[in-house]
This record gives sequence, C-alpha cells and structure tokens, in this order.
Amino acid sequence: MRTYYHVDRGRSLRAGLALPLKDGLSVFGQAYWFKITANPPRLDDDATRREHSLETLRRERFGNLPGSRMTALFAAATLEEALLFAERIEPRPMVPVPIFEVTSSRAESRDSLWL
Repeated sequence: MRTYYHVDRGRSLRAGLALPLKDGLSVFGQAYWFKITANPPRLDDDATRREHSLETLRRERFGNLPGSRMTALFAAATLEEALLFAERIEPRPMVPVPIFEVTSSRAESRDSLWL
C-alpha cells in the first residue's frame, strides 16, 4: 500500500472516503469527459480545451499505454510537495485548501512534466 497526498481544490473529499472510478472515470475525469467527447466537443473554457488537447494527443500517440488523466487522482509523493503545490495555486483561495492522505494498492506515478 502506497501513501500519497492530495490537494483537494474541489473540496469534495472527506476522511475515510473510498474513491472508485465511476464508469471508468475519476472525479477529475468526470468533470471533463462528457465535454471533450461530445460531438462537437464543448470547449468553453481553457481547462476543458487543455484536457481535450491532452487526451487527443494521448490517444493518437500513446493509445496503447495506460495513464489517461481521465482516470487520475493527482497527488504528491510527500506532504511537503503537497503543501508547496497548495501554496502556489492560482487564483489564490480565500481559505486554505485541505490536503488528504490517500493510500492505494494500485497506482502509477508520473511527474508533472509527463502529465
């Protein structure tokens, strides 16, 4: 079992919560999947355009590899890294963003440059 630290910008987690994929999508993926796979895609903001571009590129060049952002929970390897990430969030939140310790028996790790 590996331990990670998730900065919960969406404030959707609580202690003890299990995070199964819903229809193969993480909470992050659920926020974008139906917009980016619509015909035509609904690319009405910068974040959705980014996710559409990244998922299109992933499928075209690396479709045989696992690792779609649509199944991801983004987390840091250490609490210190999570705290540093939380300090750099833009726009700056009015109240501190909660950080949760997350454990998983199955995970892939990538650095932010890969993502």
